[in-house]
Amino acid sequence: MARKSAKKPAKKASKKGAKKASKKGAKKASKKGAKKASKKGAKKASKKGAKRAKKAKRAKKAI
Repeated sequence: MARKSAKKPAKKASKKGAKKASKKGAKKASKKGAKKASKKGAKKASKKGAKRAKKAKRAKKAI
């Protein structure tokens, strides 16, 4: 399993999330995971998202 999952990091993460979810109840775990991820990556994500949003708006205006 380790070798297969190493090739696909997205699936590895989802599998780990699924195991945690099954233990604590899927909805609660997914919500908690989302909150933790958002707290850790909030600043980075918001900066990236802002840049993407601005680019998208500029692209729309250009069209």
